[in-house]
Amino acid sequence: MRATRIGDDSALAQIIHLVERALSSRAPIERTVDRVSRIFVPCVVLLALAEFAVLLSLHAGVVPAMLRATTLLVIACPCALGLATPLPSPLL
Repeated sequence: MRATRIGDDSALAQIIHLVERALSSRAPIERTVDRVSRIFVPCVVLLALAEFAVLLSLHAGVVPAMLRATTLLVIACPCALGLATPLPSPLL
């Protein structure tokens, strides 16, 4: 076996460079989605909490109130990452 390229010229080094470049750049749609998510997700979470509180105040019971609040979260934000990512952002 003979090495025709070594170090930065190798195929593996070129693949690593391409992956690093792809990870460092972001598409414009990704920026737009991040901006929308920063507003949309906290609003949906607050709406679900408000629904839970209103149903509890109307004596609907804890289980039905939690079920409806969870349903709202799942329907409005089905992606767990969409729920998890923007919430810590205002805290940082």
